[in-house]
Amino acid sequence: MQIRIHDSYDGNIDELDIPTLGTIVHEYIHFLQNVSTPWGLYDSMVRYNIMAETYAFVENATSTITLPLDIDYSPELANKIAIVKCGMGYCPLADTRRNDFRIDVNERICIHRKYKQLNNRTLPVITLDICFTDGSKQAITLGANIIKESMAALYQMLIDETATHERYDLPYNLVKIIAEQHFSAIASDNIKLITICYISLFSLSPAEVLINELAYANENPNLSAIELFEQFINEAKININGKSMSVCDFFDTLIDAFKQVFSKSVQVEIDYIGEVLERIRPAKGFVPILTLITDYQPLSKERIKTLIDFLGMPYSYTDNGDFNPPPSSLTDSSKLSDDMLALIGHNALFTYLTGLHKCGYVCPLHSFCEKQNCDKEECYDEPWNGKMCSMTIMGDLIHIKEKEVRIQF
Repeated sequence: MQIRIHDSYDGNIDELDIPTLGTIVHEYIHFLQNVSTPWGLYDSMVRYNIMAETYAFVENATSTITLPLDIDYSPELANKIAIVKCGMGYCPLADTRRNDFRIDVNERICIHRKYKQLNNRTLPVITLDICFTDGSKQAITLGANIIKESMAALYQMLIDETATHERYDLPYNLVKIIAEQHFSAIASDNIKLITICYISLFSLSPAEVLINELAYANENPNLSAIELFEQFINEAKININGKSMSVCDFFDTLIDAFKQVFSKSVQVEIDYIGEVLERIRPAKGFVPILTLITDYQPLSKERIKTLIDFLGMPYSYTDNGDFNPPPSSLTDSSKLSDDMLALIGHNALFTYLTGLHKCGYVCPLHSFCEKQNCDKEECYDEPWNGKMCSMTIMGDLIHIKEKEVRIQF
């Protein structure tokens, strides 16, 4: 629900050069993937449940709390985490063993379909055997992580043709390379590839759906990108606890569940995010992320502005300490969004409790506060203490000031 930008950005896309605009669109697509697909909503709900159980652990603690926290989750949540982990697949950008992911396209990628038993569910697993240009080989699990990055990169290249991500074929160019090697009838149509990536995120087994839909589109090249999407939405069924649901009904159910989980976990009324969710329901017949491109017209800055005007820009921040929270309503810019402001604070607190910061044990919001000349000594080691700030407010919600906290580097 946030967009990180390396360069300075004040919210005005008119002033951006093409490479920076392409980067922002790449990150904005990730935002839309998270709020406008069943996979994104389910993954987010699991994350908010993890946050809620972590907070409960702190509140109920009667002995010293050691940071970073590593707790056991409830069986129900652990099962959901396992489902997400299976569907997420391999994350190359988190793999520190390799710094060059250029794929040897002369070596055919082998696709394997397997199945994994998880409690009472049988989950499909798609694995790939990949050869890299340095001569090494690796077997990876395809999942939402790579699919999302490939889709966002393809979208980015509609704006900036130079954004080829040459050293990082994995994850950014993988779907394109798979199509070129296995599904040649559609490989040159990036709009179709984007659409199929998006379709796959309407499932909790995105890798299987991606391969199936690539094969179907390849066998039916006369179907347009939007026809492929509409056919999937209208004909596909989702099986939940033995009950078959249409994709639209499944998505509507997830939206309602997401709103409840979000409000309970973040402890505020949902405003900006709620309005976005209502606008992107597929049942309404308007799919912004595809409508923008499926007429095959150039993706101009004006079109991008139309998309952002319709759905708004979520919380964005830069490495320089700039941040731009959204208004509470897409039609009223006079008041900042309560749900996004709360989410910023919760994300900072949860990150501090569960992970070491790359610059030492410092509050994740420190760079923003420092730029506003309102940082404090307590930003290091105990940011919930000292003068009032976002972290003191968040810390009070879980009564962390009353606990004995020990940091273990």
